[in-house]
Amino acid sequence: MSKYLEIPTMWEELTADQFAYLLKLVHEAKPDEVTIGDILLKYADYLLGERKIVAIDRRAQYYKLVQDVAETLTWIFAEDEDGNYLLNFATTQNLLPEIYGFIGPQSHGSDLVFGEYRTAVDMMNRFTNEKNPFFLDALCGILYRKPLKKSKGLKIEAKMRSKYNKHHVSHYARGFEKVPEHLKWGVYLWFAYFNRYLIEGGEFIIEGNTLVFDSLFDQGANDDSNNQMNIGLMSIVFTLADTGTFGNAEQTDDTLLFQVLMKLLSDKQLADKLKKNDRS
Repeated sequence: MSKYLEIPTMWEELTADQFAYLLKLVHEAKPDEVTIGDILLKYADYLLGERKIVAIDRRAQYYKLVQDVAETLTWIFAEDEDGNYLLNFATTQNLLPEIYGFIGPQSHGSDLVFGEYRTAVDMMNRFTNEKNPFFLDALCGILYRKPLKKSKGLKIEAKMRSKYNKHHVSHYARGFEKVPEHLKWGVYLWFAYFNRYLIEGGEFIIEGNTLVFDSLFDQGANDDSNNQMNIGLMSIVFTLADTGTFGNAEQTDDTLLFQVLMKLLSDKQLADKLKKNDRS
């Protein structure tokens, strides 16, 4: 009965609907009433089509199949040092490409511009620290925007997001006020992992080259590290604007994130090489 079904074994294999359903299960679960095993059984049943079987013998066979599939889904959760189970989210692939008509970032952050990334980091950190729902709505609204409208002479092969505008953050936030919480949580999970992967040395393949950008970020122990990162990102804008690499500050914010990071990485590598030559 299961040989025609493909059960996901990693995050990248989940469809948008499968990921959204998992988020809903976990978000709505009450720790004192539902176990991780219960969630996995429910999710396995969903993946198998939630079949309603009348015959008792077939029903027992199906329940056994649900249990078997649930046992293959343990990769979804991880246990922390205190014995608590957490969603073991680990992918830069955007599993929610569209939410209620809003278009999200392309996988691996390939279409993020520096300004939206910088502001999204600020909103993410503020929500993490203050738990104010406005900041979560703003984070989602910054990343997920209305589709780019087609205009004469503009070819759009796929759904693209409208241009980011730093003056519309409150407007973006209002657009997400009525979006279900579990979907907003999914956006937070993706962006938080993407950001951590970026600053902690995750590999990105860009134009055939494998690059890491951790050397650009100060990861020293600091109780105010989030604020320091926000200030650091802002200083990058003014530094590059002063040199005119991408234009003025506004034009720098409109530049793709990875174009900015590659420029900074190239400059850093050159500076490190000159320092090394000076010492020798």
